[in-house]
Amino acid sequence: MSSENAVSTARGKRRRSARAWGAALLTLVVTSGSFLVAATPAVAAVPAPTSTTSVITVKVGGDRVGQGVTDAGATIATPLAGVQLGLYSSLTAANPINTTWARCTSDADGDCSFIVPNTQVGGVNRDQRYYVREVSVPAGWYSNPRLRTGGATFPPSPATVYGFQTGVQLRANTTYRSSADFMFISQSTSTVTQVASGGVWTPSRNNPALPQECGLDVALILDLSSSMTLTPGEPFATASAITDAFAGTPTRMAVFTYGDLSPAQNGGNRPALLPVSTTAGATAFKNQWVGQWGVFGGTNWDAGLYQAAAASPHYDLAIHVTDGQPSLFGAPLPTPNTSSWNRIKETEYAILSANRLKSEGTRILGVGVGPSYIDNGYLNLRATSGPVGFNGSNAATADYIEATDFAPAIAAVRQIAQANCVGSISVVKQIVPSTNTGEDVTSSTLAPAGWQFDATTTAAGIGGLPATKTTINDGTGAVNFPLTFNGTTSGPVTVAETQQAGYEIVTQGGKNAVCVNTVTGAPVSVTNAGTVDDPGFTLTASAPAAISCTVYNREIPELPADLTVEKVWEVDGQTFDEGDQPAGLDAQLQLTGPDAAGATDQDWGATRTGYVRDDVATVTEEATVSGDYEHCTVEGEVTDINGAPQSTALDADGVDVTLTEEHNTVEITNTVTCEQTLSLVKEVGYGDEPTSSWTLSASGPGSALPGPSGTYTATTPVSAPVSGGATYGLEESGGPLTYVGAGWECALDEDGTAVTVTDGFMTMPRGQDVTCTIVNSTASLTILKHVIDPQPGFEADAWELTATPDTLSDGPLPTATLVGAETDVAGANTVEVRPGHGYTLSEESTSETLAYRQVALQRLEGSTWVDVDSADIVAPGPGDTAVYRFVNERIPSVALPLTGGASADAFLIGGSATIALAVFAGLWLMVRRRRVA
Repeated sequence: MSSENAVSTARGKRRRSARAWGAALLTLVVTSGSFLVAATPAVAAVPAPTSTTSVITVKVGGDRVGQGVTDAGATIATPLAGVQLGLYSSLTAANPINTTWARCTSDADGDCSFIVPNTQVGGVNRDQRYYVREVSVPAGWYSNPRLRTGGATFPPSPATVYGFQTGVQLRANTTYRSSADFMFISQSTSTVTQVASGGVWTPSRNNPALPQECGLDVALILDLSSSMTLTPGEPFATASAITDAFAGTPTRMAVFTYGDLSPAQNGGNRPALLPVSTTAGATAFKNQWVGQWGVFGGTNWDAGLYQAAAASPHYDLAIHVTDGQPSLFGAPLPTPNTSSWNRIKETEYAILSANRLKSEGTRILGVGVGPSYIDNGYLNLRATSGPVGFNGSNAATADYIEATDFAPAIAAVRQIAQANCVGSISVVKQIVPSTNTGEDVTSSTLAPAGWQFDATTTAAGIGGLPATKTTINDGTGAVNFPLTFNGTTSGPVTVAETQQAGYEIVTQGGKNAVCVNTVTGAPVSVTNAGTVDDPGFTLTASAPAAISCTVYNREIPELPADLTVEKVWEVDGQTFDEGDQPAGLDAQLQLTGPDAAGATDQDWGATRTGYVRDDVATVTEEATVSGDYEHCTVEGEVTDINGAPQSTALDADGVDVTLTEEHNTVEITNTVTCEQTLSLVKEVGYGDEPTSSWTLSASGPGSALPGPSGTYTATTPVSAPVSGGATYGLEESGGPLTYVGAGWECALDEDGTAVTVTDGFMTMPRGQDVTCTIVNSTASLTILKHVIDPQPGFEADAWELTATPDTLSDGPLPTATLVGAETDVAGANTVEVRPGHGYTLSEESTSETLAYRQVALQRLEGSTWVDVDSADIVAPGPGDTAVYRFVNERIPSVALPLTGGASADAFLIGGSATIALAVFAGLWLMVRRRRVA
């Protein structure tokens, strides 16, 4: 930020701040010295007199408190510490009568007390009379050695020493107070005694310094006493002329009046600050009194100054215009009173109210005109403003102006008003009604805050540029560019404005600005500069000139606009218009505006009217998913504005759309994303076959994603993204035929909820992951051999045991051939068989000797062997085991007769029968084996 901008910003902050003691807002005031804070003497009680001493105590005051008066017992001022008073032998004596007891300094209670010795009977100081006068004041204050007294309006104007003689007695054991025993003279005692005082010693505050900027907050304090009509240039013309002196600068003004009281009986107080930066603004300010106010009554400076101090706005400068001297004080007025006589008392009260106004940072410029300002009439102006009178060339430091009539006084005020503006350029921005055409600027208003101007120069000797200034919220619509001139007295300066959207420059006579030298009133020529979008002007700045330029802008007439928003849905690769999308997908549109209206619901495809061109509407929606789409996501995107393709994400804050057309359209596309994964799992419930022996797969319709496929292990899952809502067939292939599956079971990964599987088909829910599992198991068959009374070579392992499967349409099952054993050692006689399938059991001896016969086929049930009727069996169910055994015994032998036994015929017959039986047995065994096979 440039230094000039910092000053402008600071001024804006000051003007927004509340008025307070020591406010940061500097005020237009001239000081005769530094504004310092003196060390504060401690509070000390007024000392008590003794049998040989007397006490003379003087109350010292600073700033006015309320509008009461000491005649009514009121506290009229804040105490002032650090004022040194002395006891003098006369009003003209050079020094106090004594260097020790004849001096005192006021304490924090404002008490300044002299302890006078030897006032007992016979004492040298008994009943002595002294004069109390001021020796010094603390930093930030100045003395008033003399004040003007006499007739309130007419000469003579004697200069009365500000000092007071003590009373006729001065005796031991007695305290004499300025508020009762001397100095103070009550109204009931006299209303004409020139040295009558309020009983409170009253120095004056230094006048605060002016802020070093062009453009002030000014309060006019107008004397509307009856005598004002007797002074050439009646008060209202004077007030108007003073107003015109500030016109064209970033100045604001208020007005106060007084007569007997404030506001004056025929006047008014208008504390609110009004801008006078334009002629129209100055006229509006002056119209508060023109033809409305009149004059009446006495001259109560105290009341007028106090009302300005008590007002809530802060003022940089208070211009006090009067034609007389203070002749009244307080509110209400004490009785009796006179409005024609000016005593010290009336001036003291005025000083206290002026001090309070100065304490707030307001500089007071006293303007006294008329007969009472001949000779010493300025003394009371001096006491209520500052010690420096205007001499014609000290506008920057003058505290007061005195003149015999108002014409020279007005000229002096104008010079003071222009002092900070000379060598600068003020730019006043005015806004022309949008209904005006051409260069008509009727009914223009001052611009609000936010209008930016940039000033530049090509002249090497002009300082303070480049600079940027922006109007603030002070009502003036103005900015000021202070310049410095080094080695030159003039040069070109170009001022360009930053044109705001919706506004256009309004020229005057084809020029971008109208400029005038407010010092002389003469017009200043300008040349157009800049562009249509950022117009500007160039002029010649001059060191002795205070230039004020007015720039007009007109708001471009508002054109109507409306907005229609359409909705499109993209679901599973298909496009739907709003209303045609699948159930469970909804979105509520919201729009802001027109004007400052917040977001409200709007139907899709319905037109909202009431907007104007270049309005900005915020488009938002609230999308919801339910039903089949509950677990899916929706992403909105602005895909078209007024026919132009877009790709702008629609987040929670919405999208701002500038309505550039009369009929504006927006298309929002919602893409529904349903991400789901199908996983296939193989488990072996019974058996040793690895899961990788099977291939798992899921197949969907042609428009769907293909689905997962592969062999499953714990480290290689079978998983793939699939299409939500699609029906997938679940399949497995491979693996031994001795295993059968238990059927597919599916569940949601999220919470294990079952998903229906019908005939191997499942429908994939949208937006959720599903795992489908199939468990395969085999069965066990154990075949044993039991030989009754086995002989060597004819134990169980002499037989082969076989389980032959029935034919299977899916493919051949293996035939199991085992070596006979009485027990199943290490599973050697157990094989995997297809659960529930038919098998035929058989046995065959590995010996060629026919010695044993099969007597039974048995199944183990629990711990009991039970005979079965057939060798055709059904394998046990998945995960089960069946145990069978063949039982064989020896074929019985034939006993031969002993010698001397049977006859030869008998042996022949028996042998033949045995042979026939053996042949028959062999044939039977062959037939049986074929049948079993």
